[in-house]
Amino acid sequence: MASAGELIAAGLFQSARLATIAKNPATPHMLNVFVFVRTIPPSFTFVKPSSTSSALSGVDGWTAGQRMPDNVCSEVGTVPRGERPLEYGDSALLRFAADLRRLRAGAGQVSYRELAARSHYSTTTLSDAAGGRKLPTLDVTLAYVRGCRGDEEEWRRRWHEVAAEVVRSRPAPADSSGAAPYVGLSAFQPEDAKLFFGRDTVVEAMLARLERQRFVALFGASGEGKSSVLRAGLLPAIRPKPAVLFTPGPSPIEECAIRLAALTQRTPGSLYTDLCTDPRNLHRLIRHTVDHGELLMIVDQFEEIFTLCQDKEERSAFVTMLLTAAQTETSRARVVLGVRADFYPHCARHPELVRALTDAQLLLGAMTTEDLRQAIIRPAVAADCAVETALVAAVVGDAGGRTGALPFVSHALLETWRRRRGNTLTLSGYHAAGGISSALAQTADAVFDGLTVDQQSLARQLFLRLTALGEGTEDTKRRITRDELDTDNGTDTVLQLLAGARLITLGENTVEITHEALFRAWPKLQSWLSENRDGLRTHRQLTEAAKGWDELGRDPGTLYRGTRLTLTVEWATRDSPSLTARERAFLDESIAADRRERQASRRRARQLRWVAALLAVLLIHAVAGMSVAIQQRDAVAAASLMTQSHQLAALAAAYSGRDDEQCIRSAVQAYQTYPTVEARSQLLSAAAHAGRWLPYASISPDGTRMAVTSNSGLQVLSTATLAKTAELSVPLGAFHTVPTFSPDGRLLVVSNRLDQTFLWDTSRRSRKLLSSRDQFWYVVFSPDSTMLATIGPTITVWDTTTQKKVASLVVSARHRTVAFAPDNKTLAVVGELGKVELWDVRTLTHNVDLASHAVEIHDVVFASNGDLLAAADAAGDVTLWDTTTGKLITTAARHEGGASAVAFRRDGKVLASAGADGSINLWDVEQRVNMARFTPGPADFGPGDYLGLFGLTFVDNSLVAMTGSTALRWNADQFLLADRSEVRAVEFGSGNDLLAVRGSGTLTKWGTGPQRIAQSHSLGSNQSGVVGWFSADRTLVATTTPNAPISVWETSSGRHVTDLQTPAHQPPTSVVFSADSRSVLAIGSDGPDLVWSLEHPDRPTVVGRERHEVRTAAVFLPDKRHIVLGSRSSNVIFHEVATGRTTGVLLGDAGKVIALALSPDGTRIATGNEEGVIILWDVASRQKITELSGHTGAVTSLAFSPDGSKLASGSADTTTTLWDTGGWEKWATLAGRSGPVEHVAWSPRSNELITLGADHGTTLWRLDTDAALRTLSELGRR
Repeated sequence: MASAGELIAAGLFQSARLATIAKNPATPHMLNVFVFVRTIPPSFTFVKPSSTSSALSGVDGWTAGQRMPDNVCSEVGTVPRGERPLEYGDSALLRFAADLRRLRAGAGQVSYRELAARSHYSTTTLSDAAGGRKLPTLDVTLAYVRGCRGDEEEWRRRWHEVAAEVVRSRPAPADSSGAAPYVGLSAFQPEDAKLFFGRDTVVEAMLARLERQRFVALFGASGEGKSSVLRAGLLPAIRPKPAVLFTPGPSPIEECAIRLAALTQRTPGSLYTDLCTDPRNLHRLIRHTVDHGELLMIVDQFEEIFTLCQDKEERSAFVTMLLTAAQTETSRARVVLGVRADFYPHCARHPELVRALTDAQLLLGAMTTEDLRQAIIRPAVAADCAVETALVAAVVGDAGGRTGALPFVSHALLETWRRRRGNTLTLSGYHAAGGISSALAQTADAVFDGLTVDQQSLARQLFLRLTALGEGTEDTKRRITRDELDTDNGTDTVLQLLAGARLITLGENTVEITHEALFRAWPKLQSWLSENRDGLRTHRQLTEAAKGWDELGRDPGTLYRGTRLTLTVEWATRDSPSLTARERAFLDESIAADRRERQASRRRARQLRWVAALLAVLLIHAVAGMSVAIQQRDAVAAASLMTQSHQLAALAAAYSGRDDEQCIRSAVQAYQTYPTVEARSQLLSAAAHAGRWLPYASISPDGTRMAVTSNSGLQVLSTATLAKTAELSVPLGAFHTVPTFSPDGRLLVVSNRLDQTFLWDTSRRSRKLLSSRDQFWYVVFSPDSTMLATIGPTITVWDTTTQKKVASLVVSARHRTVAFAPDNKTLAVVGELGKVELWDVRTLTHNVDLASHAVEIHDVVFASNGDLLAAADAAGDVTLWDTTTGKLITTAARHEGGASAVAFRRDGKVLASAGADGSINLWDVEQRVNMARFTPGPADFGPGDYLGLFGLTFVDNSLVAMTGSTALRWNADQFLLADRSEVRAVEFGSGNDLLAVRGSGTLTKWGTGPQRIAQSHSLGSNQSGVVGWFSADRTLVATTTPNAPISVWETSSGRHVTDLQTPAHQPPTSVVFSADSRSVLAIGSDGPDLVWSLEHPDRPTVVGRERHEVRTAAVFLPDKRHIVLGSRSSNVIFHEVATGRTTGVLLGDAGKVIALALSPDGTRIATGNEEGVIILWDVASRQKITELSGHTGAVTSLAFSPDGSKLASGSADTTTTLWDTGGWEKWATLAGRSGPVEHVAWSPRSNELITLGADHGTTLWRLDTDAALRTLSELGRR
């Protein structure tokens, strides 16, 4: 209630001559409005503001029965009629209404008409909100508060408190003890089938699949209802046919034996023995058990074989057992798996399971709106209850499209049912329960807060024990047996209380968390799990070890020893964990055993010192004989390591292109085991193709750090080494936004699915909760890092120093994306249908509109000077706009399926854009020309994670592209030559530059410094299909197109040097320059071969007059007077340049030659033929030196390294092989291309190789194995 002064100032008195006043005993200084008994006319006189204080000077001294002075109503003027007085009482509703009125008074007594204009609600709705008769909806309350410039966060919290109090004050329904029509967090069981609705389509699809095949796997995110579909949908649908359903647990084979024992006359123990002996016995057992028909085996929560089963051999045997039972020709079993989708990569580690899953997968997605309506309404109808239409709309709106929302919906509906009005489930009951976003946390907090301090400690330890910490996945629930817990009354009481609230489920001898949704919804549990995850892992290992020790009769051989004991004792001393009696006994006995062993060791050491003196003499005589044995032993050990290395390399090859993480790990292990040729090949191949994919990754502006999130928190890594530099605990859960760095690199912001947004100061390692209620989709920092814009249903600007709201923007259309300008005050806001508005966030004024695109815009970005704005739209166009005039400048690129992201390089000279088709385009802003275009494949991103590109950013000279959950980073030399449709010739230039000729007739040169893109020259052709060849010193390039002469150009300037005329309609198949770049040789598939001196380009010499010879390759000899021509007629012929006459042939059958190469010293020639054989020849004697074999396709290109140490051979079999010229042994095979290799070229330092494929794509291979090992080792550890 308000004080008398406040009531008068607010115009709440409504009596002409004020009568008796009564005091409220509970609030002696507050006046109750109801005592003013006479109603004033529509207009009345009121006190002057200046005289109010004197008129009310004695108000607080009034007692019951006194009269207010008449002079209170001295004449000043007339004001409109005030609000209806609040009823007498002290209920939560009345206090809430009075506080709303006080808020309006504090805002300058804003009129309801103005309040309606601000909030877009009617005056009646807003005045009723402060009427005290009923609780307004949350939306109306927040609109009222927003119109009065109040704190929405505070009022949201108060509304939930009042809603809960209002519902608690209502009498409970007469039949509150009846069976609930909703199961809450629990999965629907077969007996709940009559209440299970909304998944008919999925169940029918599974039945149809099972009719056609014997193995089906149902994948879905946590919370999509996989267990309910299998238990209450599929299982009742196939009855009365025989079926077994179980979860694997820590011992899946044992669990299977227990379930099957119910169908047979055998004991679980004998069945377990048979199944462990031979996994195929499951198939035989089912055939003998099921005489007619078939058995359906449903394995729910299949991911438990990865989270709970620690025995890899049993895990593999269980997979083999199920697949054999389902796939054997005489099978009488059909197998269904229920698997959490984020464990798909774990399944991929079992090759036989991968093959079985190829055509056996069903994906369970979110419910459609209609299915969700059925799941809400029909269970209530089955229980003779009604559901308010507004409640259905609210639940559908809150849950629609949200992944994993079903357990939250079910729990919220269960709590709403408990708060029902009669037999009607109401919207107010739903809000009082906390809705989808808060109901579960509200229930868990209420139960936990109701426990005693000791019980809370027990509950905390219990929940931690019931959690299996995720390793690259979400945390999962862990089913434990009762004997893992202490058997005292306190523990039993806590178990019963938590089970009564359905937070945990008690089995006959087991305890488990009811649903993993609790990990995502309950911040308190998230906080417990993020406090010390390493300590939790140590505790979990201790629990398992103590259990094994106890089960083996407390065998001393199972006690902790050495480093493990030391680390565990340090943890127990540091963290003082709550241990069970069994865990404490195990640890105490381990410490005692270690003490005894140390004492015995000291005694033995004394004895051994005496013996050592005697043995020293004998040892001298034995050394000679031992040396031979050691050599033999080392040879055997080396052979064993080589075998292991070969196996690991083969495994890496098998994973290549399918699972980058496993490929990298296997390649590193193979090379570290033994550096075989195969291991080196896989290491270098993996390094060339492995972009770094990271879950939810963000790069700092200076490029030195990377933020990576997991379920439990956020890690900061070094981008150079990928080593962890900081770990910041924050309860993120499974679903959260990508972390975002501030431009100064100091701050990080991330939001979780509970609408909690955290702001980190990475320099101080301090965390701030920016908001716990506002829903954000993503965030944008101002360039100076002082402001942060959060984009959700509204656009809110925050001060990052004070963490306070600066402004909330009301835009003219639903906003899609925003971007700050470099001036730190202009915000570009993109609305529907491509409308872009520029706002000043400091004055909240709307400055400029850019012309509408008439299509949706996906991303916008300002250039560094703020004068340009780039936009990526749904039609695929990337457009540039002038921000001062709002005019369109040009269209920079186009992507099929829509453009999804844009980014300027820091200097504003390069614009990168990404498309929904996965393509990336680079555009020169100053020259307004396209520079490069390429498309990374699925293997560049995480396995099964290539969903198109949605984000781009430049970090120095690197480009980082992001999908929905991963990031990939390229250096410039990796992506600028990745255009698969245009590169026709590529070489290393002088100084390690890269040169490329594109099919459009463009010569591009990339430098090695920060300014990678140095030059781009047009080679004068207006045709497509330009082909090019570089001179040996890379100073010249020759190009040609069909029906055109050969054109020679300078690579430094793009200047045209000359044209070389060829016979009409006979374009050359290859062009070769002499070592001094003064002569040019052109060979053709038909017709004469010509040699030109560039000093006299109009007088060519004809060589190779043999018309029947089909020339395929050529080289100039170092003397510049002779050339060597290869052909398909098995001859390699020497010609004199001046006369064109033949001077000799290589002595031997070279096969059908396709490729030729001359060693740097000019003494050896290498030829490659159609059969995949490489032959080395001595130039002086023209005799064969040796043959190299290993390619399975034609050898298409050959090149000696500049230092002469290696020969590279490209092949039609898609590989490139490197040969050591010292002994002509294979050094490595580089694989990973999808098509034939047409050209290979070495860098000047012989440490890099670039290859050009038939698909016009290029690959850069770095041959430093130590560098590759360091890089991949870091990647493999993540």
